[in-house]
Amino acid sequence: MFGAWVSVTEVIPYLGPWLGSIPPFLYALVVHPVSAVWVALLFLAIHQVEGHIVVPNVMGNALRLHPLLVIFGLLVGGEVYGLPGALVALPLLATARATWEFFGERLALESWADAPTGPIPVEVDELPHDPPRAARR
Repeated sequence: MFGAWVSVTEVIPYLGPWLGSIPPFLYALVVHPVSAVWVALLFLAIHQVEGHIVVPNVMGNALRLHPLLVIFGLLVGGEVYGLPGALVALPLLATARATWEFFGERLALESWADAPTGPIPVEVDELPHDPPRAARR
């Protein structure tokens, strides 16, 4: 029963794992208070492994992004715009990756190794004579 409840609440982002841990924790608290501490630690460990290892790897593979980029993207999105920013961060990263791939194949930048070293000669055209300015002097 607890496993089924946790699997249902796991679908809810951010709050789901914590909501899923409440019934097993309360049951363990009633049966044996020390086991409630172990249940809480187990849920905490599972949530940490899932949130920091499993989800970034799965999302990274699905979006073809590095897992660390997924983690930092979520952190930056959440820090800048809160929950809406965290929800929009991964689609924006995937869009940026697709844009980079699209233009990376089509644009070629010149190499800086071929750039001239030293001063670059500048041609100066003679300015037209301005009689009113000359008269003011």
